[in-house]
Amino acid sequence: MVFIIILVDMLIIIDYHHGEPSSMERQMKNILSMQQQKDDFDRQANNYICWFRKANALRLSANILLRQYLECFKSLKELKCTKAPASLFIHEQALLLEGFALECALKGIYIADGGIIAKDGKIIKVVSNQHNLSSWCVKTKTQLSDREKVIIKTLSLIITSYGRYPVPVSFSNNQRIRTKEYGYKPLYMWHHDDFVFVDSLITSLIGEELS
Repeated sequence: MVFIIILVDMLIIIDYHHGEPSSMERQMKNILSMQQQKDDFDRQANNYICWFRKANALRLSANILLRQYLECFKSLKELKCTKAPASLFIHEQALLLEGFALECALKGIYIADGGIIAKDGKIIKVVSNQHNLSSWCVKTKTQLSDREKVIIKTLSLIITSYGRYPVPVSFSNNQRIRTKEYGYKPLYMWHHDDFVFVDSLITSLIGEELS
């Protein structure tokens, strides 16, 4: 037997014989479940601890790759081979992970200071370019020297291009300039000492208990 119940302007059909919910009831449950998922997403996305933990996991992964690269670089003179080892080309990927780690740490600081980066189940735009580390440093009032600002800008270039692609989006992103020491070289270049600075910066942002 099928009963038809009219509630306000909504028509709900319940099959008492089979005890099955109608398609409209199932749809209402799905809508409620979707809202719960959105709320859960926002809670997690706006929890600075989650960002700090992800930052540390990425930082540790970057260090593992960097150690492998440095060991390969150090032993390269001893190797008698006609082809460069694959590990010689992973330094930019180590920097990619380190850049993502710093991005997560800065976003965590922004949230810890009262900001939000997610609403209604979506990441919202806080800065014009979400991967621009310089913008996040400004947003979080992270103090940097002139040299450190160049390091951060270089790292932003790595996580948006060199860490993932062979070239940036445009040549103008990293034009070659003439120098007395090296002739023409890219405007932004990475040095091994820069990694130490970034790693220390991440640790200071997320706290030693999480690093």
